[in-house]
Amino acid sequence: MRREMALTFDRVARQYDKARPAYPTELTRDLTQLAGIGAQSRVLEIGAGTGQFTQDLLTTGAQLVAVEMGPHLAQILREKMSQHPNVSVVNADFEIWPLPTMPFDLVVSATAFHWLDESTQKEKTARALRTGGYLAVISTHPIQGGTDTFYDAVQPLYETFLPSTHTKPFRLSTAEEVAAPFQRMAESSRYRAASQHRYPVVRSYSAETYTRLLGTYSDHLMLGEDALDGLLQGVYDVIERRYGGAITIASLHILEIFQRQ
Repeated sequence: MRREMALTFDRVARQYDKARPAYPTELTRDLTQLAGIGAQSRVLEIGAGTGQFTQDLLTTGAQLVAVEMGPHLAQILREKMSQHPNVSVVNADFEIWPLPTMPFDLVVSATAFHWLDESTQKEKTARALRTGGYLAVISTHPIQGGTDTFYDAVQPLYETFLPSTHTKPFRLSTAEEVAAPFQRMAESSRYRAASQHRYPVVRSYSAETYTRLLGTYSDHLMLGEDALDGLLQGVYDVIERRYGGAITIASLHILEIFQRQ
């Protein structure tokens, strides 16, 4: 099921590319500075998608290998990176992909690390790194600070179409309440915790852009076509009728950095 859900994005690759937001520039700056990444560095990105974070890494000039399991996602990423000879796009499942002989200085995964099994998270990423290299994990979480009543307004729709994952009462966490999800990595003999950073962001969406984004979420894509259409149309109508056609969504990006021992 985990692999099946991870591959759902590939079915809507073009929509995914247009709908998924960029990461904060401060996050990329902090990561590259803390990990000491420059033109002489080797970077491995796991679960690159269509390059939402890959594009940010271009500023470093590093030699970058971007691994993406979905063939359509990888093709879009290749098209984007065609003018960047320092970037290699690999269409492969990282869990079974043979690691290159030369180790990397940085392994990074942006909102994709949770798709890997725990052994791969701890052991294979460590084998990909040189001693003293860094693993960076970026996760994204909904938080309070946007049009928060919107979630209550659409709750009946989710109880109808996604009852197993959306039940009452629903409450958004504050940025301070969200726990970093991968601190267990520091418990591994392979890694020690280096640093953690948090980036709250508020983004504006129209009814169209928000439902387009929802249509790229794995749990939504696992619905049948009729159920997904019904859910998205319902959300669209709520935004149009109750919020004048626009909402704001607050998110927290957490950057966790671990050093290979």
